[in-house]
Amino acid sequence: MASKPLQRSKSDDLAEKVDAPPPYTLIAEAGSSTVQDDGRIDVDLDSPAARTALKFIPRLSEDDLISPPPTYSGPVEWDIKLNIVIHVVGSRGDVQPFIALGNELQKHGHRVRLATHDVFDSFVRKSGLEFYPIGGDPAELMAFMVKNPGLIPNMESLKAGEITRKRVMVREMLEGCWKSCIDDDPSTGAPFVADAIIANPPALRMFIVPKP
Repeated sequence: MASKPLQRSKSDDLAEKVDAPPPYTLIAEAGSSTVQDDGRIDVDLDSPAARTALKFIPRLSEDDLISPPPTYSGPVEWDIKLNIVIHVVGSRGDVQPFIALGNELQKHGHRVRLATHDVFDSFVRKSGLEFYPIGGDPAELMAFMVKNPGLIPNMESLKAGEITRKRVMVREMLEGCWKSCIDDDPSTGAPFVADAIIANPPALRMFIVPKP
């Protein structure tokens, strides 16, 4: 019994008429660009294709390229006044820039409290900012950071019991930072609840406490 010839569909006829697309690399290398082995593409802006594309881009005049600066409107005045607490852990050099920031915030009507180590009490108050003590010894903290520059303390610190002392100190500072957001002013008794908190990077690093 003779077998029937296979029926050709319209899609088969259409596939023969439509050529398969060339490889991606051939498309990229045809004229204006080349593909390198690492995947980067070098585009030749002086190629015929690029020059043809430039004909469809409107040219800008010098007046369009050089525009006058916007009119200066002066500082923006805000009606919202915030209670801001600034947490600073570190040395006097860490505290000083935030005093300048606090003084500038005061000029805009904000109430600023700087919460840091007890030893900087008079330094902060003389600058005109409110002060809240969070405890901690900055000299001891800086010495610990010098001995342990990474997040994992070395064996000498572990043997000397420095981790336990640091945990106690950090607990004191964490509690002090929390209270500085909600407690009344220690000197005047004026109520205070923080609307915004600003903290320096050493404060975040100090709060990384190794687990026992």
